[in-house]
Amino acid sequence: MHGHPILQMQDHSIKNVTVIGSGLMGHGIGLEFAAHGLSVTIVDRDEAALDAARRRVDLGLDLLTEANLLPAEHHDLVRGRLTYSTDLSSASANADLVIEAVFENLDLKRELLTEAGSTAPAHAIFASNTSSFMPSQLADATGRPQRFAVTHYFNPPYLLPLVEIVTATDADPAVSETLRSLYTGMGKKPVVIDRELPGFVANRLQGALSREAAALVQRGIASPQDIDSVIKYGFGRRLALAGPFEIWEQVGWDLIEIIMGELFAEIDTSTGPSQLMIDAVQRGHLGVKTGRGMYEWTPESAEALRLRIGRALIRLAQLEANEADAAEKDNPPTEIPVGGNQSLQAVHRPEPRKTGSPAEPRKKITIVGAGLMGHGIALEFAAHGHDVSINDVSEDLLDSALTRCEAGLKLLAESGRISSETVPDALSRITASADLRSAVSGADLVIEATSEDLALKQRIFKELDQLCQPHTILLSNTSTFLPSAIGAETGRADRIAVAHYFNPPHILPVVEVVRGPETSQETIDTTVKLLESIGKRPAVVQQEVQGFIGNRLQAAIFREALHIVSFGVATAPEIDQVVRNSFGRRLSVAGTFELRELIGLDLALDIGRQILPSLDNSKTISDVLAEKVRSGDLGTKTGRGFYDWTPESAEALRLRIARGLADMASWPVG
Repeated sequence: MHGHPILQMQDHSIKNVTVIGSGLMGHGIGLEFAAHGLSVTIVDRDEAALDAARRRVDLGLDLLTEANLLPAEHHDLVRGRLTYSTDLSSASANADLVIEAVFENLDLKRELLTEAGSTAPAHAIFASNTSSFMPSQLADATGRPQRFAVTHYFNPPYLLPLVEIVTATDADPAVSETLRSLYTGMGKKPVVIDRELPGFVANRLQGALSREAAALVQRGIASPQDIDSVIKYGFGRRLALAGPFEIWEQVGWDLIEIIMGELFAEIDTSTGPSQLMIDAVQRGHLGVKTGRGMYEWTPESAEALRLRIGRALIRLAQLEANEADAAEKDNPPTEIPVGGNQSLQAVHRPEPRKTGSPAEPRKKITIVGAGLMGHGIALEFAAHGHDVSINDVSEDLLDSALTRCEAGLKLLAESGRISSETVPDALSRITASADLRSAVSGADLVIEATSEDLALKQRIFKELDQLCQPHTILLSNTSTFLPSAIGAETGRADRIAVAHYFNPPHILPVVEVVRGPETSQETIDTTVKLLESIGKRPAVVQQEVQGFIGNRLQAAIFREALHIVSFGVATAPEIDQVVRNSFGRRLSVAGTFELRELIGLDLALDIGRQILPSLDNSKTISDVLAEKVRSGDLGTKTGRGFYDWTPESAEALRLRIARGLADMASWPVG
């Protein structure tokens, strides 16, 4: 439905679809097929379930119309293509495609597929929306195993583009090609997986992330809430716009090999669910359906989260449609258009704020390092009323930083984060100096944002310790080194911590605040309060741990992604497509604990028991990545990695990410 709300299907062998199960997934699958011109019968056991499905379909239609993806006058047309039935045998008699979408019970799925197979035409294709079972466990129940595939959707199915198509080894290749053609014609992003592997691709990657997230909570490193903040306000937003291989090829595989190689030896390697999850399920703390899990839930808070996810997914669909339209016209927009619906604009594009007066008492802040991260950190503090001094080793670097600060402030104004009149006010509060003593004079807070060189950082911190006032807090934006190592040669270990931003720092809200073994609670509280006052989402890492939260979770995903590539299950571009068109979009607005509490921790535990034993738990970098580095295929900087790159294609990706993140900056938070 991206860009073309009612897309009448071209001539195709599949015209009649039967969906078994009218619940959370089934009604959405049926709605999407009907919106694209197919006749759909939704089957369930009783009329009460079907009435609930009708109401859900109406809500889905309203949501699509609110987002200008489906004209209201087409609602009746879509409803007219939908039939509801309690008789599975008769509903399957004229089906070209039968999709089972009931809950994860193997015996029930097989029973229903057998019943449908007894009356369906010989040419019919059968599919299951299972996320747990292999095609070989279900295919024979239909009586025609060669015409069976798993079509794994993501919730909500009519908003998330990805469908994983998984076939058994003896399936007719024409089945997967027919399904790929069908879904492509509907504007979805199908990925065909020709090899059975528990969890397919997406759930394996999510499983790796969830395993490490649970381990961090179990070890007392961070709370579930802070971990979710790091995900949804940090790297999760990037994963909605580009997959892990696309993102990391901009960094370079030589650097990634060093960073991730260190983390692979650190992250969790358990082959079963964490005791944290087991204990929660045993206590009956299952999430939304019981009112308590890692979070406390009310019906209203659960519905608010679902609505936030739905609105964000629609916004991403609009951005994608706008990008596609611009590409067709070969005229990329200078700004991300909002769309025509006023109610949606009100949700996603609030009135710009003039932020000249800081919520905290005015402080003087010094940023040491004027590069990619330093200038972004500086401009955001200045936009919120603080006096900022930027320090670097040369006047040329400082001049460049001031130019970048102006551009960054204008981007914040364009995306509705600040008002246009804030831009000159903020610029007037930023000074630049190549003399460190002058730059830190009178500073209440110093943030070091230089290159990842421990000796350099230690030298800077030793000098800062001598130059700064006793009350000054010293923070490092390092993503690699621990507070105790950075501040080892200072006399103020109690006033030293890490403040790890995500790039771009003035757009992505999260900051990981990492406590060293001697960091005082006053230092943590002061830092958190100051960051919150400028609209950031600080997440406290309570103990020193390599990679903090975000990089450990990204390393867990990356390790499993490389494992999938090395086994030949999917290519790097296919994995990127899976991530950015499925769970990457959800992670931009909800963290891993929130998402699992929506489905229930009992179901999450069952899925974990099936997937975790087969996940990669190697402690060294994989051969597939090592070979890329040996070959000099390092990504955008060499023109080749897992992708082929030109300067133009690399810049197009950077622009897509920047524009998308700028738009996300105006989204409501929760």
